[in-house]
This record gives sequence, structure tokens and C-alpha cells, in this order.
Amino acid sequence: TDEGGDGRPPGHLRLSSPYDTDARWSAKRDIFWNGYKLHISETCTSAPEAARTHPNLITNVATTHSTLPDSKALDNIHHTLQQRGLLPDEHYLDSAYATAELIQGSVKTYGIALITPVLLDTSRQAKGQTGFAAADFTIDWDAEKATCPAGHTSATWNPVVSEGIPKTVVSFAALDCIP
Repeated sequence: TDEGGDGRPPGHLRLSSPYDTDARWSAKRDIFWNGYKLHISETCTSAPEAARTHPNLITNVATTHSTLPDSKALDNIHHTLQQRGLLPDEHYLDSAYATAELIQGSVKTYGIALITPVLLDTSRQAKGQTGFAAADFTIDWDAEKATCPAGHTSATWNPVVSEGIPKTVVSFAALDCIP
């Protein structure tokens, strides 16, 4: 299980504490920690504080490994809330919980509308406003082809598995799709 050729296991398997062998190092933006993640669900209302008839209450607390993406914890959170009869109509979340599958699946499985910003494109091209961003391409999943903004069709379409996640790598001829 050598991750980078340095003889060490990947981060999610690497021990970080001799006292708690399940704890792992993790990072989110500029915060680094050794331990776990805590996911807290609470009631909320749009009524001004003075007009509220009852306080906001914590309805669920879930602890996960620190290396588990937030989006992977959401189905378990919803399942627990369902068992307790506490499912909300709307669930407000930060963007780390949002995936297209979860937005659709939460409505279908639990009847919950996820209210969340969708992650922005963080690619080098989108940040620097050079080249084309992923959103600039048209994808035809059935034909397994992508079309760039210059109108050229992809040369290759390769399904791969990266970090245990199925992905598709698409490439174009070197002179195609130059901005």
C-alpha cells in the first residue's frame, strides 16, 4: 500500500497517534487536526429570534473518521434522522456535502431538499481564467465523447478508478481546443 513510492501507507491508513489507532491527520482549507470529524444537525427556522416559539435543537451528532469526505457521511445522517422521525423537509449544508447524486438521491430516498452551494471549478484554468474550464465542455455520456468550446471532439475516452472512485479521462489532439 505504498502511496508515493516512499514506503508509507496512504494517509487514511497511516497511524497518527499511539493512543488512538483510529485517529487520523486531516485538513480542511487551512485547518489541520489529528482525530475525527463531527457532523451536527440542528433545527432552524426563518422566523426572527424574537418571534420564535421554540429554540433550535440539536437533532443528531455523528462522528466519522477525519479522512472521510463530508459527502460520504450524509446518507448515514439522513438514515439516523429517519429512524428517529426527525427528517427535515430541507437540509442546509455547506458545499462539502453536495454531489449531484446526493442532491437527487436525498429527494428520492428521504424526501429532503438539500440547500447547498455547489462546489466551484477549482482547476488551474478556471482560477487563472486561461484555457477552458470543465464547464466549458459538452459531454455526451452515451456516445462517450466530449466536445470542447472550439468544436472539436475528444480523441480518447478512458474509464479509470482513482482513489477508489470511478472517473473518466478524456483527451484531445494537441492542436485541438487551444483557446
